[in-house]
Amino acid sequence: MESQKSINLLLSETERLKTFESWPNEVDDNCTPEKLAQAGFYFLPCEESPDNVCCIFCGKELDGWAPDDDPLEEHRKHSKACPFLAMPQPFAIEKLTIKQFVEFMKSVTCLAVENQFNKKTKEFQEYADSVEKALRKHVLG
Repeated sequence: MESQKSINLLLSETERLKTFESWPNEVDDNCTPEKLAQAGFYFLPCEESPDNVCCIFCGKELDGWAPDDDPLEEHRKHSKACPFLAMPQPFAIEKLTIKQFVEFMKSVTCLAVENQFNKKTKEFQEYADSVEKALRKHVLG
């Protein structure tokens, strides 16, 4: 898990852009590291998805970027609840008032908690289903 320090740094577009040093796609495509960082993403590659990115604000991960993809539009299409997308674009965290920043971070935190709750609920339901299946097999043979 990322440290709180690195997460705080990624709130800045400049810091998100720095994560794209080893971006595997062509930099002359429409889908550039600059546009990805502007859209709230940081580079989070993995073995199965070498061009995987993650939104620091909503946690949405996207990969399989085509040369003509528009990162902001793809973000909107796949994460309608992202607090970052509700902000005026281009988003500049340093221009927010303290009140705006607190409200924004409240939205980000609420979404993160909701996402964790949904994940844990799904895990629990899968576990409950497997226990039920095992009990039925044991009882019914």
